[in-house]
Amino acid sequence: MSDDKIVVDSDVMNYLNKLPKGKDLFQILIKAIDRKPVMHTFVKKEELFSNKIVESLISSNDIEVVDYPDFLTVENKQLYQETFRVLYASINSEYLPNNFDIFTGRLAEKNMGEIHSCILAQYMNIDILFSNDHGAKDLAKQFFNVGDFKLKVKTMQEILIELGNEKSKLISQEEAIAIMAGETKAKSSVVKRAWQNNI
Repeated sequence: MSDDKIVVDSDVMNYLNKLPKGKDLFQILIKAIDRKPVMHTFVKKEELFSNKIVESLISSNDIEVVDYPDFLTVENKQLYQETFRVLYASINSEYLPNNFDIFTGRLAEKNMGEIHSCILAQYMNIDILFSNDHGAKDLAKQFFNVGDFKLKVKTMQEILIELGNEKSKLISQEEAIAIMAGETKAKSSVVKRAWQNNI
């Protein structure tokens, strides 16, 4: 199991892109959890093509974009496609057209990035997907929680609470609150309490 990497989904980066210091806060967060962020090429090209923070983080080698040849062999390409279609049908309650190219095609609001990210995590044996999408959590519980590989989908709030509960405090309460600035007051309060309860 690769415990030195974490797969990053698009919704997390779109959220951070709206914060005044989103890039700096992402770097602080990733340093605290001590994992190298990787991103599926589909997510980068199709869902984050105009995200300035992502472009900057890739340029500074803070995010590694993983392309298909980096993890997919000719032999398992068909299996990847079949797996994608099964997951798509499960989460969207509809089937993809037979002629739809899952490697280049995109359908809005159909969780395609989450599906690609989950499969990437399995192929690269990475056990954590960083995503605020509940569809990704459902996928992981239903399809990626059997055998030796168990994928955990963690939201921004969940990761910050874990860091707040640690005695080492690798991230400050002020930094955590700044990261949660775009969330609801209720979610921010839960994160804040993790620090207050473990001072």
